[in-house]
Amino acid sequence: MTQIQDIPEQQPQFNIYQYIQVIIRRRWLITFTAMVILMAGFLFCLFSPLVYQASTLIVTVPQKVPETYVHSTVTGSTEDRIRSILQEVTSRTYLEKLIKKFDLYPEMRNKYPMQTVVEEMKKAIQIEEAKLAGKKRDRKSRFLSFNLIYEGSNPEKVAQVANALANRFVEQNLELRTTQSENTAKFLDSQLKNIYVQLKKREEALKNYKLAHMGELPEQTAGNVATLTALQQQLQSLEENIRRAEDRAMLLRQQLADEGIAMRAAASTESKDGHATSSINALSLPEMRERLKILRSRYTARHPDVIALEKAIEEREKLSGQEKTQEKVGRLTGNPALDALKFQLKSAELDISQMKEERKHLKEQIAKYQQRIENAPKREQELIDLTRDYENLKQTYDSLLQRKLEAEQAAALERRQQGAQFRIVDPAKVPERPVKPKLKKLLPMVVVLAFGGAIGLAFALDLLSPYFYDPDDVTKAFNLPVLACIPLLLTEQEQRARRRKEMLLLGTSLAGYTVVFSLLAIILLKGPGAFSGLI
Repeated sequence: MTQIQDIPEQQPQFNIYQYIQVIIRRRWLITFTAMVILMAGFLFCLFSPLVYQASTLIVTVPQKVPETYVHSTVTGSTEDRIRSILQEVTSRTYLEKLIKKFDLYPEMRNKYPMQTVVEEMKKAIQIEEAKLAGKKRDRKSRFLSFNLIYEGSNPEKVAQVANALANRFVEQNLELRTTQSENTAKFLDSQLKNIYVQLKKREEALKNYKLAHMGELPEQTAGNVATLTALQQQLQSLEENIRRAEDRAMLLRQQLADEGIAMRAAASTESKDGHATSSINALSLPEMRERLKILRSRYTARHPDVIALEKAIEEREKLSGQEKTQEKVGRLTGNPALDALKFQLKSAELDISQMKEERKHLKEQIAKYQQRIENAPKREQELIDLTRDYENLKQTYDSLLQRKLEAEQAAALERRQQGAQFRIVDPAKVPERPVKPKLKKLLPMVVVLAFGGAIGLAFALDLLSPYFYDPDDVTKAFNLPVLACIPLLLTEQEQRARRRKEMLLLGTSLAGYTVVFSLLAIILLKGPGAFSGLI
């Protein structure tokens, strides 16, 4: 008995004959599968609703006044502004107006709520950046021109809706820019008023502080020092004058005392000699009256001394006005030298009194200016704090005022439509051809899917089949050599049945492909969506 040797495993090699055999064995599967897919794809093209597309080209026009003169208060990139405006344009309120105005989506409105219809319309609205041939845009220059696109089943309505959306887009941009500029100006105005109130309070506080501490302010320190120096010099000079005046008064008192002694000695001698009359004039009016009383007590009324004294009193009373004036200086004695000394003494005493009063006043002034100078550093620090807050508010106020003026100019620019805005360059036109379904892409995809799917299905079924069609597959599967291959032998009846089956499959496939090519002809002649009205 021959021993069966192990057959070494061989690496599988590509054999195109095997693939051809699979295609031949599965030819009817491939034929009918491809036919079904082609028929389904062509029917899809014919029954698919036509979708038309209309687009409006919108460009961004920069503001007409250079930004070096008027700065715009509308910030943000053009792309962000477009997205914000698109949300306003595609709002439910505005889209409902368009749906009712142009009678859009009548079938959906009968079946679904308005919210669903609005959401469907939102999906049909798109914004695409306009492309420039051979040029690339950076981030700042993006969306300087863009297309607003709307898709629908009615070409006339699609163009109308696209133009309506574009006009709304331009109007909304103008409204938003104007509103933003005016709101910015109003906000800055309110902030400016608040800062102005605070600034006025700070100004009043600073004014009151300066009035309350006038003379102690830092800028007055130099003047205070100079005034204090002058006052000290004046006080020193005044002290010297007081000392000289006191010395002079002391000298006058000494001289006056010496003259009094001399006069009293002379009066005593004259009284002894009986010459009392000559000394009457040396007495004052009260002394003369007192002397008259003494004489009347000693002598009769006819005594010559009594008569002379009474006559002197009468004359002295006539000169009472002069006596009152002279009493301010001192009692007159009738002696010019003595009266002069008394007058000089009285004048010196008055000068000393005035100079002492002036000295007191100077000392008070010196103490006052010394206190001012001592308080100057404290006032300087307090004034720095007040001034710092005031200057900060002043700078803030000036900055806000400048910004407010710029914001008002920008708002006026937007109201006059002189700012940056969107302009419709190319309005939407009625589309002549639908954009969906796209035959150039759909037909090749259907053909590739039909034959590729059919062949793939054939190979998949062949791999999963429990039958062996090649001796090598048996050898690999069971690790046994194949001794002989016996072909399939059919009887004559079986052969006739097989031929009838082949003819039936062939006829069916021919009929099916006739339908497929007919559908293809309809698509090429009438275009896609020819049967969309039948649904």
